[in-house]
Amino acid sequence: DSLSSYGSGAKSDEPTSRTMRRQVAEGVAIGGSYSNSPRTLRMSRTSSREQILNEFARSHFDDRSGENGRAETTVWFEVDVTTEPGDKCVVTGNLLPLGFWDPRNGIPLTTHPSTYPRWTAVATVPSGEAMEYKYVVVKADGSCVWETEIENRVFTAEGTELRLEDGQFNVQKERALKVDLKEVTQRRYRLASLSNTVE
Repeated sequence: DSLSSYGSGAKSDEPTSRTMRRQVAEGVAIGGSYSNSPRTLRMSRTSSREQILNEFARSHFDDRSGENGRAETTVWFEVDVTTEPGDKCVVTGNLLPLGFWDPRNGIPLTTHPSTYPRWTAVATVPSGEAMEYKYVVVKADGSCVWETEIENRVFTAEGTELRLEDGQFNVQKERALKVDLKEVTQRRYRLASLSNTVE
């Protein structure tokens, strides 16, 4: 059939991407692998058109947007923690980038004699996600000291960069969110231009 040459690796008269789109549009299941994609398409003849379209979309995400093709935000964590020699500080939370509330999989923070007791860390998380988190002090013997006096800290990743200034360990505070000012300015400019156009 029309897919036999494609599956065997033979050349087609159509560009590969055009052939792929045509086959998906026709609802034809694809066998074999797509050499230009990091993922392998494994579909059966009984696969529905919706499944084929989903698989095709997953295999063509732009990796520049991060894993799974989603926009990402770089988040800076800052907290003041008084520690003892041998202690470590991590941030952990409810989603995979923060370790699913497991300090062993959390994001380690670092400090320096010139900035102590301030501990900092940086992580890349999916934009638009609401995340809950807490800081944890991991003692030299492996025991953990959690922030038990406060509710879970919460933030929503927005923009390309976000800085969380969380103040003192185990103390709730009104946090100032520092978003990428350049991006905020551009958004406001676009909104103003759109408003003028509508008027």
